[in-house]
Amino acid sequence: MFQSKDTKNEFEITSTCQCMISVLIKFSLCCYNFFQTQINTLQNVQAIAAGGDHAAAVTSKGYLYQWGLECADPQLTQFDALPKLLKMGNVTVTSISCGTHHSVLLGDGTFLYSGIAYAWGRGSHGRLGVGHRQNLFYPGCVRALYDKGIIVTQVSTGDKHTAFLTKNGEVYTCGSNVCGQLGYFTSSEDSDVPCKVCLGKNAAGNEIRFVL
Repeated sequence: MFQSKDTKNEFEITSTCQCMISVLIKFSLCCYNFFQTQINTLQNVQAIAAGGDHAAAVTSKGYLYQWGLECADPQLTQFDALPKLLKMGNVTVTSISCGTHHSVLLGDGTFLYSGIAYAWGRGSHGRLGVGHRQNLFYPGCVRALYDKGIIVTQVSTGDKHTAFLTKNGEVYTCGSNVCGQLGYFTSSEDSDVPCKVCLGKNAAGNEIRFVL
C-alpha cells in the first residue's frame, strides 16, 4: 500500500512521541517509588528540628534521622540530600534541637538513666558543651551534666550557644558569650561546658528558678 511522504513522517513522529511518553511514565514511576521509599523511613515522627542548613527528625521508636549539611566538616561542603539514620546504640532519642552549625539531642539510656544530652557538629566557641572545641561528626555526651546526675528535660540551640533546662527548673548554658547570651550577667569568655544561669535570690533567700 502506497503511503505519501507526509503520512510516513506523521507516523514516525507519532511513534517517537509514544516512545518518549512511555519512557517518561517509567521514569516517573521509578522516581515515585524511590522517593516513596525514602519518605516511608520517616513515618511515625514525633519531633523535628531545622538548623541553618540541616534538619533532623525523631521517630516514636526513638530513632534519629538527619539530613542536609554535615556541620562537623571543616569546609562545610559535605551534605546528605536524603535522611540517614544516626545509630545511638542503647540510647532512645526523645527530642532534638538544631542550631546553625550544631545539634543537640536528649535521650534515655539503660539502667533508668534519662534526660541525657548529646551534642555534635561544629565545636568552636564551646557550643557543644563537651569540654573542648573540636568538631564532632557523631553525638558526644555532655558529661558536665551527666556526671552530676543532672536530668535535662529541654534543650535549645542558638547560633553559637546552647541552653539546657533541667528537671529541677535550673538552666545551664555554654558556647559563645560575646553578647552576654549565656546569662552570666556579663559578656565574659566563652564556656566549653554548661554552667548554671543564676537568677538571684528571693526575699526568703532562696535561689530563684525557672517555672516548669
